[in-house]
Amino acid sequence: MGCTRDSRPLGCEVDSRPRGLLHLAQVGSVDKKMKKQLARIKVSKAPSQGKLTTAAKKKPLPGKPQTYDMKKFFAEYRAQFGKLVFGTQVAGMEQLMVFIENDKAITNTKWIAYMLATVKIECTRLRKVGNKKRYIAEWTPVTEQGTKSYFERSYDVEHPNIKLWETAKLITYTAECKKHGVTIKVEDIVTTKTSKKTRKLYHINKQARSLGNTHPGDGYKFRGRGYVQITGRWNYKNMGKLIGVDLLAKPELALVLQTAYNLMSYGMRNGSYRGGNKLSDFTTAKGGFKYADARDIINGDDKGSDLEGYAKKFEKILKAGKKVTSPK
Repeated sequence: MGCTRDSRPLGCEVDSRPRGLLHLAQVGSVDKKMKKQLARIKVSKAPSQGKLTTAAKKKPLPGKPQTYDMKKFFAEYRAQFGKLVFGTQVAGMEQLMVFIENDKAITNTKWIAYMLATVKIECTRLRKVGNKKRYIAEWTPVTEQGTKSYFERSYDVEHPNIKLWETAKLITYTAECKKHGVTIKVEDIVTTKTSKKTRKLYHINKQARSLGNTHPGDGYKFRGRGYVQITGRWNYKNMGKLIGVDLLAKPELALVLQTAYNLMSYGMRNGSYRGGNKLSDFTTAKGGFKYADARDIINGDDKGSDLEGYAKKFEKILKAGKKVTSPK
């Protein structure tokens, strides 16, 4: 089976495709429309990095940006992971590698391997391949899956389906405690003195507020988007400021390829995703990298062993594809 829509044989993903300018003006969810656009794109060799704010203009790490022979890169990719089934995967990975090649702050091969392994995990979706369905890496920014009601139910400060009398019971109880001179924390009330539904209401509100979701509909509006999905009103507002894009007004811009890459690169290098954890925290003095532990940059211990296995394979792929420049 060919790897692209024009049925070119495997092994000719790059050298038979000119690397021209990429234009992806239409934004939205990465569904059929965007995939059709990606199947036709010509990858940019020198895409604009956009205007970063002062906070984002960090001093680049020592080293030179690396460049890759994509024919050798894809050959080793197939040896490590198997065939890329869809043309959108090829185009998406080509563009991602262009961003990496032009990122002066990402010169460490292990950091690149970590980024690629993370995208492989975060951007995996269930797709129909032949007569079967299986999970594949899209290699393009994705939108967190789920219905609108799911996001409202899980990440909105208040959900209309929760009865008001439950909240009234909570207010009445706290007032009664205060009247008798008893100080009690809300956490204690929802744990021991209220119904299961009220406890659920409290914890949903707590999670929503931790994401900065303060308006009805925020859970759905600010659901996860990107190569590494950012979630919540607070993250869209602050991460957008850091890379110079108004994501609060237009959260769908997190799906634009360059913006999604800038979010990932900045966030991983500066600890913007989870707990302040950043790439340099997991780089050892001898030049190694703690891949499994570094999963904590994004999502705790979830899939740490998978990420380590993928990253080590990507090290081999990057080594095989790296261009060696002769000294002048």
